[in-house]
Amino acid sequence: VRNGEIVDTYSTLVNPQVKISERITELTGITNEMVVDGANMDTAMQKLIDFIGDKIIVGHNIQFDYSFMKQWAVNNKIPLELKAYDTLKLARSLLPPKVSKKLENLCNYFNVARVNAHRALDDTIETQIIFEKLLEIIDENKEPLPQPTALKYKAKRQTPATAHQIQ
Repeated sequence: VRNGEIVDTYSTLVNPQVKISERITELTGITNEMVVDGANMDTAMQKLIDFIGDKIIVGHNIQFDYSFMKQWAVNNKIPLELKAYDTLKLARSLLPPKVSKKLENLCNYFNVARVNAHRALDDTIETQIIFEKLLEIIDENKEPLPQPTALKYKAKRQTPATAHQIQ
């Protein structure tokens, strides 16, 4: 996003190598048939990290998503240090306490159309719109723009279970 305009996107389906449960299909609309030819996790994660580069990211409860990215990066010995704005934290500091801070509820609060809930690209676009609405509140209140936060997550390299551990 540059000056409020989407200039590029990255989206892919990942083949999880396991059957997708009915619950996940209900939540996301993603079926087993849709991911048969999906990217493998390593390819998808590497492309995502390459796409982000050294840019500041925006997310809703971004630490949750970052923890998965960081774990993958550590497992693959790839450095990953990102800065981000978290719309959940901003909403908590800027909106009345009675307003629910869930992404879906913030979309309702700001009258942002919720298209394909729980699909990464759609959620990302909705989060960006909410971020811009929160920036408007900051501007209206004549508050300084907060600095992006360096994301931190301590991850240890995961190794396969030993025969003894499996036993």
